[in-house]
Amino acid sequence: MTQFLQQLNPYNNSKVSDGTTLIAIKCVDGVVLSADTRTSSDIRIENRVSRKLEHITDQIMVGCSGSAADTRALCRILRNHIYEHELQIGQKCAIKTAANLLAKMNFQYRAQLLAGLLVCGVDSTGYHVFKVMPGGTFIEENMLMSGSGSTYVYALADELYNDSLTMEQGVAVCKKLLRYAGKFDGSSGGLMRWVKIGANGSDYFEEDNMEVMF
Repeated sequence: MTQFLQQLNPYNNSKVSDGTTLIAIKCVDGVVLSADTRTSSDIRIENRVSRKLEHITDQIMVGCSGSAADTRALCRILRNHIYEHELQIGQKCAIKTAANLLAKMNFQYRAQLLAGLLVCGVDSTGYHVFKVMPGGTFIEENMLMSGSGSTYVYALADELYNDSLTMEQGVAVCKKLLRYAGKFDGSSGGLMRWVKIGANGSDYFEEDNMEVMF
């Protein structure tokens, strides 16, 4: 009972967590990155409409799960690093470089940070989806998920995914998976937001690209 009352205390020191369900799909004509909007602290919902999709450049988006403060700080640092990097090399940053920078920071501060990130975008080599894990590992796949809700939808995702999906079909798959995750995961809920990243950059209009989850 004491532990339960401590969780209800609004002045406790628990981190605000994105909890979350993040889904990214590489499609034939671009990349779709999607997320729910609920953030929580222990058993309390801190925010029902938070933004978990971070705009880094017109070609790079990052989906955030884990500690809300940690992920936002990492994205802010990444944005500055990429700006300087692009000035130095005179061209757009590669998606793998962005993922590598986040992985390096996650490894360097692995004892302090709790951040799982999906790094998505387009560069001169094509469309890419990377997952950066707490501790510093990062991988690339055609479809990746992160967050507490993702554990409930792996089987369904495997059934729905194929390598000939268009971005419109990818959005439909993401919405179905987010709704399914929200039914079973207490840390996922609120709205569904998504962004499409095509050859010309990101279609980043959240006021249009969102729906109530249920």
